[in-house]
Amino acid sequence: MEDSVFYTAPTPILPPPSEVLTEEEREMSVEQWIRREISLSYDKLMADGQRQILLFKEKAADIRRRIDGL
Repeated sequence: MEDSVFYTAPTPILPPPSEVLTEEEREMSVEQWIRREISLSYDKLMADGQRQILLFKEKAADIRRRIDGL
């Protein structure tokens, strides 16, 4: 039997960096890229938190109106 029957080449987990990163990202240092990713994640988290707070306040106002209507 051939070894090739039992061996399969590992599949790359990620595509080559040239297919993953934009030109701007490829020109950044690792520190710059990490800081940018943190900033983007922070902005997304803040927007999501503010959206959830707004939904909570809207539901609270609706419940207050229902209680006042009793």
